[in-house]
Amino acid sequence: MMQTRENGSDSETEYGMVAIGGGPVGVIGSSLMSEAKRAARQSRRIGLLVGVVVAALAISILAWQGVGGSEAEARGRWTADAHCGGCHQVAPGAEAARRSGVPSFVLLASARPQPEAVQAWLATPHPNMPPFQLTVEERANLAAYMVSLAPARR
Repeated sequence: MMQTRENGSDSETEYGMVAIGGGPVGVIGSSLMSEAKRAARQSRRIGLLVGVVVAALAISILAWQGVGGSEAEARGRWTADAHCGGCHQVAPGAEAARRSGVPSFVLLASARPQPEAVQAWLATPHPNMPPFQLTVEERANLAAYMVSLAPARR
């Protein structure tokens, strides 16, 4: 619905209740403004939510790695959780060993505080342990993680 009216020396064209050409903003104009405000609020909320999720993810990654831990240590922790956590206590404060007589990773690390010694130990079969195959990289990462648990390093 378009109407044109003469207003002194200039003319205004109105669409519904909105006057274009210097007239007052009517119902449609205020409706558009409130819609824009709602969209801006929603955009800020989404931005805040994304920020919170990213911060929580960063904190959980740092907690999982141990602040200052290397990438090899983080990967070694993942390998320990995946392959060793069924029997061993793989982290301080983690669930205790599920079988009696199974040493914790802290105890194992204190007996072999050098990465090379841990890698060699991991490469040899152990009595009372299930057979498992680790790649050279997995052994190196697991050794880095285990050595990081040695009491002298903590």
